[in-house]
Amino acid sequence: RICFTGWRQDAAEILASLDLFIMSSLWEAMPMVLLEAMAAARPVVVTDVGENRSIVRDGNCGVVIPARDPGAIAEAIVGLLADPERARTLGARAHERFVQRFTVEAMTAAYSRLFLGEVAGPRPVLRVGI
Repeated sequence: RICFTGWRQDAAEILASLDLFIMSSLWEAMPMVLLEAMAAARPVVVTDVGENRSIVRDGNCGVVIPARDPGAIAEAIVGLLADPERARTLGARAHERFVQRFTVEAMTAAYSRLFLGEVAGPRPVLRVGI
């Protein structure tokens, strides 16, 4: 069943009630709603656009399908609905990946490692020839 609700401010509650989160976008950057669905431990089906593939590991924490392929999206949805245990496993792994990579704490730690590595790493020697 699909329900077009319009603007809502209770996204966390809505996401928690879903069996699957499907994003059939033709283009994306880094969609926050995908991260929110993963935080809610929902199994996700996303199209291979923008950063989706770098966020979702296909077959591990969700399903990545080609854009503009209605057969692939239907197959992914039917497959997950027919296998609730696999759907639960993907949802749990999606949540783990969110916690490991996409929380504020995880991203801050990653930036700290990056910047501290740059500061502590070898510095190029500037040579001026005359």
